[in-house]
Amino acid sequence: RTQGPRRASLGRGLAAAADRCSMSKSGAKTAKTDAVKASRKRPDPEGLRLIEEGEKAFEAKDFVAATERFVAAKAACDASTVQATAKPKKEKPPPAEKEAVADKEPKPADGGVEQKLVLKPPVENIQAKPLRPDMDAAHNYALNAAEDHAAYLKRTGGGIRTRFPPEPNGYLHIGHAKAMNFNFGQARLAREAGGSGATVMRFDDTNPAAEKQEYIDSILDSVAWLGHTPVAVTYSSDYFPQLYDLALQLIRSDGAYVCHQTAEEIKASRMALRNYHGKVKLEAKAAGKPPPPLPP
Repeated sequence: RTQGPRRASLGRGLAAAADRCSMSKSGAKTAKTDAVKASRKRPDPEGLRLIEEGEKAFEAKDFVAATERFVAAKAACDASTVQATAKPKKEKPPPAEKEAVADKEPKPADGGVEQKLVLKPPVENIQAKPLRPDMDAAHNYALNAAEDHAAYLKRTGGGIRTRFPPEPNGYLHIGHAKAMNFNFGQARLAREAGGSGATVMRFDDTNPAAEKQEYIDSILDSVAWLGHTPVAVTYSSDYFPQLYDLALQLIRSDGAYVCHQTAEEIKASRMALRNYHGKVKLEAKAAGKPPPPLPP
């Protein structure tokens, strides 16, 4: 006899629980979105006030109260007679004004000819790259020795020498075309200026497992198709015996050593150096003190 009322009470409880679940954070967000959309069409003052209250309740994580405010705000805006004011459109300048603006834009200094990047003559290339502000002269490894610089100028006649060094482990892409244009282009600009310029095509074939003759042939074909002609075609592997002998020379003259560190030890050494150059050395410089010696 009492099952009917109990079932009805249970049904009402489940319905109430379902209503509470719908008033969750996601439910409050959905209600807010609907209310804001309605307020844009009809910005009713009461609706806008309710949206503000709903946002405060949402920030306080009272999602039930927030949902109630947003639902009420939407209803107020939907029933309102207030109309949104259209934003004034930005007027476009007439064609004549556009042309006048274009005329005011800065033009190249040489009367309209686009400036080109040109490498400085090798005779002036004493410093291979700019010296870092924190690097002293004793560690300026980018400075060309006078005798080496003179030998280079004698061997090349003081002309520009560039290289295009792809690895023959695949086909060329647009990035290669850009590098090709710069390297072959600098040699061409040197010739156009009355000097000498040449580009060496050097295959960086240092990983035989990934390289094929098919890629070498394709690269040579792509270079020719883009209108470039190398002065010579060389391969890094041809110089392996010479490079090996030079390495031995360096080791015997204490200019290099064979590293026997494990991968973990190499990583730890790299982190120590990074900390020294990025923190310890800079802190010493800021304090006006000489940098401490490198960590062992």
